Amino acid sequence: MEKLNELRDTLRGIRGLIDQIKNDQRSIMGRAEAEHRDLNLSEQRKLDALASKFEAYLQEAAAVTADIKEAEDEEYLSRPQKRIVPPMPIVSGPYHAQGHQAPSSPAGGPRFANMFPGSDRASSREFSDLGDFAKAVLHRDPRLFNAASGMGESVGADGGFCVPAGFYAGLMDASLQAEAIRPGATIIPMTTASITIPMFNLANRSTGIATLEGKATGEGTTGTTQKAAIRQITLTARKVSVLVPTTQELLMDAPQLFGQMLKDAMTDALGQTLDTWFISGTGAGVPMGILNAPCTVSVAKDASQVAATLTPTNISGMVARLAAGSWARAQWLCSPSALAQLFVMATITKNVAGTENVSGHAPEFFQVLPDGKFSLLGRPVIVSDRCAALGTVGDIMLVDLKNYLVGIRQNAELLVDTSIGFKESEIWFRLNCRIDGQPALASAITPRVGSATLSPFVTLATRA
Repeated sequence: MEKLNELRDTLRGIRGLIDQIKNDQRSIMGRAEAEHRDLNLSEQRKLDALASKFEAYLQEAAAVTADIKEAEDEEYLSRPQKRIVPPMPIVSGPYHAQGHQAPSSPAGGPRFANMFPGSDRASSREFSDLGDFAKAVLHRDPRLFNAASGMGESVGADGGFCVPAGFYAGLMDASLQAEAIRPGATIIPMTTASITIPMFNLANRSTGIATLEGKATGEGTTGTTQKAAIRQITLTARKVSVLVPTTQELLMDAPQLFGQMLKDAMTDALGQTLDTWFISGTGAGVPMGILNAPCTVSVAKDASQVAATLTPTNISGMVARLAAGSWARAQWLCSPSALAQLFVMATITKNVAGTENVSGHAPEFFQVLPDGKFSLLGRPVIVSDRCAALGTVGDIMLVDLKNYLVGIRQNAELLVDTSIGFKESEIWFRLNCRIDGQPALASAITPRVGSATLSPFVTLATRA
């Protein structure tokens, strides 16, 4: 307890120094504003020196805060504890372990505000929008320091400034509307750099669900003891960076246009990157994508099938390999070139001998709905250029995205560099955020009946 009190006193002292720096910054800025002039060279140097001290104190405060947390944990664990069984059910779907809860995905997708309540209202009152905040980062505006908590929350791990939660929520939710994977995935808010999730191992259903099954038990007899098959999944937050250039002229002459362009550029880049990772990521330094997941199954092409085509038997074969229970949530993902094949796909009728094609007709199970969206066998078709080219694995997929886990950290940071495009008067902004993803299953499912494995993720083999 004595050590803990000393650390708290130290933190209070650092906060006092931070407050003094804030006052000194306000004084310098206020003097120049009162005289209706720009800062002179001496004042600018003083502000730079104060900013450097401020960052140093923030880092020191963050270190002391971490020490306080560790000391509090030690003090708590040293107390006599009652025996408590934590409410940590092991699930096969969304994560509901102790200390974490994955919200169900509402209609329209898992909004950032649903994962981190209050984030959509957490925009700093110091900044009008993302563009205003970006300009403040460029000029090291004193507002960045006025908004700081004194606990190291304003300075990111890479030396940038943490994006106000409301602005980051706006980016993530705007990107969500254009993404293919995240709207249907199971979203796990991450409060630490990595989390381990206990789940039932559902890969083998030949002996029950995770080896559990109902047993007939006579009256007065002892029930059969069963032990569930358990596995663990670890999500580790991986940094994704979005680098956006702009010109000094645009930044200064059209600030409102700059803010909207910056948000649009970061939103588009973030959405494309996440879809690329979640579809085709290798798992080495990036999330494990659907195409490279061990649980994904691939359906063989038809005998003598023409290269770069889709046939009704391809589609029926994929449906036959979808995991039981996934159809109600299933959707098709396809590339633009694969979509074109769906329009010309035909069911061929052969003669009695089976030697000649005598007729053909377009299948009725592919439809263009009144709202312009597409449907295949009654399930939605999502078109994404992140899918593979026609004729290759990944050009069309049948997926149940509830079985794909996406972990998202709440914090993001914004950095600026004026040296890259110095000759062109360019300024580069970089957004850093941390995300991970992987399928919930470790392998394809062995069914109770039949030898063909099943999966919530089904692809079609190469047709070359």
